[in-house]
Amino acid sequence: MKKVIALTALLTSSVFAADLLIEVGNIADSKGNIRVAIFSEADKARFPSGKPTMIINAKTAEKTPGISVAAKEGSVYIKASVPVGIYAVSAFHDKNKNEELDKSFFGVPTEPYGFSNDARGTFSAPPFSEAQFELKESGADISLDVM
Repeated sequence: MKKVIALTALLTSSVFAADLLIEVGNIADSKGNIRVAIFSEADKARFPSGKPTMIINAKTAEKTPGISVAAKEGSVYIKASVPVGIYAVSAFHDKNKNEELDKSFFGVPTEPYGFSNDARGTFSAPPFSEAQFELKESGADISLDVM
């Protein structure tokens, strides 16, 4: 019985994967990389600075905690295949390629960053609920600006 449940869970999760197309806009220049993290509702307590949900990169089929692409002035597009559900996305322009969102002595980000729904917090990151969106079987296209 346990094998049937495990197999059903495995098949269900792969059957209900959907494509998520993320447009990251307002990129000022082509220095560095754009780093994107996708957080599921189950991982909302870690949003946005904790370890993101493991996702499947649509280009490489590798499981990864985030996606990094070369920055390009204007916008970049990132495609991921993830299970249907509720998600939030964070992104930042890693200009110096150190794989971290650089911050000032006071903890204020010094590199452009953004969240799904273009959510903005006051003196901190926005809560998951302001950045969340639903990914259905038909997929979703979202856009966010880094500022």
